[in-house]
Amino acid sequence: MMNASVNASDFARELSIVSRALSPRAVLPVLENFLFDFKDNQLAIAATNLECGIASKIVATVDAPWSTTVPGKTILDIVSTLDGVIAMTFDPKTQTIKMTCGKTKTTIKCINAQEFPPFKDFPANPVMALNGQELKRNIGRVAMAAATDDASPVLTCVNFKTIDTMLKISAADGYRLAELKYKLPQPLKEDIDYSIPAASIRELAKVIGDSAGNVSITPGQGAVGFHIGQRMIFIQRVDSAFPDTQRIVPTKFGTTVVAEIGAAVACLKQAKVFATDNSRVTFKVKQNAPVIISAASDECGNTASELPAVSTGDEVLIHFNIRFMLDAIESGVKGDTHFSMKLAGPTGACLITGSDGNDEYLYVAMPMQLA
Repeated sequence: MMNASVNASDFARELSIVSRALSPRAVLPVLENFLFDFKDNQLAIAATNLECGIASKIVATVDAPWSTTVPGKTILDIVSTLDGVIAMTFDPKTQTIKMTCGKTKTTIKCINAQEFPPFKDFPANPVMALNGQELKRNIGRVAMAAATDDASPVLTCVNFKTIDTMLKISAADGYRLAELKYKLPQPLKEDIDYSIPAASIRELAKVIGDSAGNVSITPGQGAVGFHIGQRMIFIQRVDSAFPDTQRIVPTKFGTTVVAEIGAAVACLKQAKVFATDNSRVTFKVKQNAPVIISAASDECGNTASELPAVSTGDEVLIHFNIRFMLDAIESGVKGDTHFSMKLAGPTGACLITGSDGNDEYLYVAMPMQLA
């Protein structure tokens, strides 16, 4: 018999984080399990769905090293009800764990740790480190532009690419592009170009959670590892070439609009009520006049709102997907008070940026064409 004990609240917190990599309907039963590895007065917890894996560590009292895999849902559900210190006794012959916490005694059937797939290993030296909370915030601003269907797998990804001292994080679904640039303190020894599934990169934001400090980024064979504190997530890369975003960003415009973000979001949310039939919102832009934001539904009616703005250039009537505009203005240009929207006529791509210059963020959206 082998013994160990852990704090219930620490245990529950890290199980919840690592559980995001469990496979609830896996072909291999062991992928529905956590890997527990007790040694050196620590418990290492890991889970993987083969596309990504998450690992974490907590302090434990261990009398001898041991490991096993434990059914994910079972251990999550029981530990969430416990408080205080959980004492565990593991029987390697029967692959069972007996847990005692207060007046609660539980026995859980496990699967041998040898059946768990090898966890990705990464070199000790990361290629770069980014502020964790800043990266968490920016993942959402970019990943929202990734495609949700698998017709072109690379378009379901977020691309990390370095050029000299610049890191560019981009996502594009064929109808829009979101891109953010980081200034690196010095060039990397070798530039990177990684396309990582957006669904998995969103899990990175959950792994970061409220953790302070930097996220270290380390490439491995076919995958990228992200480390923050005691937590780590690896994500399989997609090898297809990501689109050249330089060719997507428009450079010539006939109309520019600058407006307050909060006011624009309010107008767009009003339009969204009536954009149920076709997801279309219409912008009518005229020099020295408010921008008219409108939407109509055959069933519900219509609405139009005046957005105070500074507009210069040609008069334009242009239609957009309402969700694309809300994503850009409500979530994309965070940190600014105003946004800039540049238009190249009623059929050209639109470029949206923060007008305050707080960071290097841009969003490109193609207009909707009426039949």
